[in-house]
Amino acid sequence: MTRFNNWHSANWLLAGAIAIALFCLGAFVDRQAYYACWLAAWWTCAGAVLGSQANLWLHDLTGGAWGLPLRPIWRRVAAAMPMLLALMLPLVVAAWTFYPWAQPGWTPQAEAPAFKAAWLSPPFVTVRLLVYAALWQATALMSARREAYWTAREIDSVRGRAAASADEQYERPQPGKRRKGGSAFCLFVYGLTVSLASVDLVQSLMPQWYSSGFGLIAVAMQMKLGFALGVLGASAPGQWQTTPGQRNAGHAGPVAPYKDKTIFLAEMGRDWGNLLLMYVLMWAYVGFVQFLIIWAENLPNEIAWYVPRLQTGWVWLGGTLVMAGFFAPLFLLLFRSVKQNRQRLRGLAMALCMLGWAESVWVTLPSVPGLTWHALWMAPLALAGMAALLRTMPLPGEHRMRQRPIAATQVQEGE
Repeated sequence: MTRFNNWHSANWLLAGAIAIALFCLGAFVDRQAYYACWLAAWWTCAGAVLGSQANLWLHDLTGGAWGLPLRPIWRRVAAAMPMLLALMLPLVVAAWTFYPWAQPGWTPQAEAPAFKAAWLSPPFVTVRLLVYAALWQATALMSARREAYWTAREIDSVRGRAAASADEQYERPQPGKRRKGGSAFCLFVYGLTVSLASVDLVQSLMPQWYSSGFGLIAVAMQMKLGFALGVLGASAPGQWQTTPGQRNAGHAGPVAPYKDKTIFLAEMGRDWGNLLLMYVLMWAYVGFVQFLIIWAENLPNEIAWYVPRLQTGWVWLGGTLVMAGFFAPLFLLLFRSVKQNRQRLRGLAMALCMLGWAESVWVTLPSVPGLTWHALWMAPLALAGMAALLRTMPLPGEHRMRQRPIAATQVQEGE
C-alpha cells in the first residue's frame, strides 16, 4: 500500500510540475496575466485548504454525527498546508512588482486614511504575508497533533461499537474544554488572518477601493468551498455502501463504514444538504449586503470595484455565480430527494467547488487592467498545477494509523 501511495503521489507531482511549467511560459507573454492567474488559482486553493481546516475546528465546537464522515476528507485537504504556503512565494514577489501600490510614485487619494500608504508599502505587506503563513502553519500543526490523538481514541471507542443497531445514535467521545478552547482560538485566528489577507492580496488590486465586508465575504466563500469539498469526497462511490433494496434507487444505506470506521446514518445526506444550504445563504447574504450598500450610495470611489465587472464581458461570469451559485442550490436543496440521493448531492457539491474557482477569478482578474486573452489558458493551467501539487502531500500520521485496523460492520436497516 505504501508503494502504491508513493507511485500515486509521484504521478500527481509530475502532472502538477508539467502544468506549472507550461503556465510559467505565460510570464514571458503577459506578466500581468501571469500574476493575476496565479493569484486566482492560489486563492481558490487557499479557500479549499483553509476552509477545510476551519470546518474541522467548527465541528470540534458543535459536535454532531454529521461531521464524522467529513473529517477524514477535511484532514486530507488540510494536510496540504505546507505546499499551499510554498505556492504563496510568487505572491510575495508580486508584492514588489505586480500590485498598483508597488509601482514607483503611487500615492493614495487625498481622502484616504493617513496610514494607507504605509499599510500598502511592499515591505509591510511582505511581513504581513509571512505572519499569515506562520499563523496558518502553526494552527494547522496544532490541530493535526490533536486530531491524531483524538482519532486514536475514537478508533478505540468504535472497536467496541461496530455492531451497534441502526437506530442507535453513535456518540463520538466528547472533546474536553481544552480541545474546544483550542479550536475556538484557531477559528478566531483564521477569521482575522483570512480577512486581512483578502484585503492585502485581493482587495488591494484596486487600492483606491475599500469595503469593510470584503473579509467576511472571503471567509464565507472559504467555509462554503471547504464544506462542499468535504461532501464531494465523503459522498464518493467508494465511501458509501448501500443495502440491496436501495442500490437501484441510488440512496445511501442506513450505515456505511468509512476509513475511520465511524457509523453512518441515513440522515447524513439531509444534514449535509441543510448545512450546504446554510453556507450558500450566508455567502449570498454578505455579498448582497455589500452590493446593496454600494449601489445605494452610488459614489465613484465605492462603485469602482463593480464597474469593470458589470459593464464589461465579466458580467456573464457574475450572472453565472448568482444563478448557479445561489438560485440553483437554493432551489435544489429544498428537496429531500436531492439531499438524500448520493449522485445528486455529489453533483451539487462538485458544482459548488467549480464555482469556488469561478468566484476567485471574479474577484481577481477584472481588477487587473490590460489583461489579454492569454489569461483564458493560463488561469485553468495554474489551478490544475496547484491542485495536483497539493494532492501530493501526505496525511500526518497516516502510516501509524494504518497500523490500527478495526473491523467494520454494516448494519442493515430495521435490525
